[in-house]
Amino acid sequence: MHKHWLIILLLFSAANYSLAQNQQDGRTATPAIPMVVRYPDPPALHSIQIYKFELIHRALEVTRKEFGDYKEIPYAGAGGGQQRWAKLINKADLLNVVWTSPGTPVAKAEVIPIPIDIKRGQLGYRVCLINSNSPFKLDEAFNTGSLGSLKIAQEESWSDVEIYRNNKIEPMLGPNFLSLFDMLGFKRFDCLPLGVDEVDLIYNEKKARYPFLSIDTRLLIYYDFPLYLYVSKTHPLLAKRLQMGLTKMQKSGEFDQLFKLYHPQDISSLNLRSRRVICLKSPFLDQSTQCTQPLKYPEIN
Repeated sequence: MHKHWLIILLLFSAANYSLAQNQQDGRTATPAIPMVVRYPDPPALHSIQIYKFELIHRALEVTRKEFGDYKEIPYAGAGGGQQRWAKLINKADLLNVVWTSPGTPVAKAEVIPIPIDIKRGQLGYRVCLINSNSPFKLDEAFNTGSLGSLKIAQEESWSDVEIYRNNKIEPMLGPNFLSLFDMLGFKRFDCLPLGVDEVDLIYNEKKARYPFLSIDTRLLIYYDFPLYLYVSKTHPLLAKRLQMGLTKMQKSGEFDQLFKLYHPQDISSLNLRSRRVICLKSPFLDQSTQCTQPLKYPEIN
């Protein structure tokens, strides 16, 4: 009996020595147990959401050699918004990776940010959804001061709210996304700014129910607003793996190919270059360099 225990102890010691040598040599030890990856799985999916899942999947796949096998377990009960996501990722039993922007409750949780913008900077380019039956007021907005004279709407849980407030603009808040369209129908605000990669998609989804909807053609609001992956601090190896995977995909060109595949809409119809631009400064990023450089207008074809 004692002989069997001695053999087990020697094997265990040898395995630990091998792992220590790999760490000292800078090599990543490939774990025998698959790495478990848990991310939100919202019930209502479209191509923009599916892109995030596929991006995570490919980042895991291209690092299989360095980190070994993995198991993806999407969590369908991740509703309730950013506050609940933050609680879940702190516990890390149901979620250990989510996507969000700086300034959100998740970004302030016990997480490791992966500073690669998975939206390629496009989330900060904002075009207004408006009520076509309202008196047109957006022509009055030429700078942050005059933009403040308009009524800008936001969902109350969005971190964008603090960006507007940082620029002395107090937005009108709705308790959820759907409520904003009802408020716009009652002409309670002038502009609902949405990202250029989503405004046309949302307009087409909602116009049958809200026939007053229209996409403004004159104004472009811009602020630095990256979308990062955030990993629970209890899973540092997963954070290292995802960062390595995204970096590999950027170098190979797969990152850009995947983005275009899942963002097929052509935004050239928005005529971004012909619009009047108002740049806002985000309190979540270094403000010294914001609004100082010409815009690099995004294009998706």
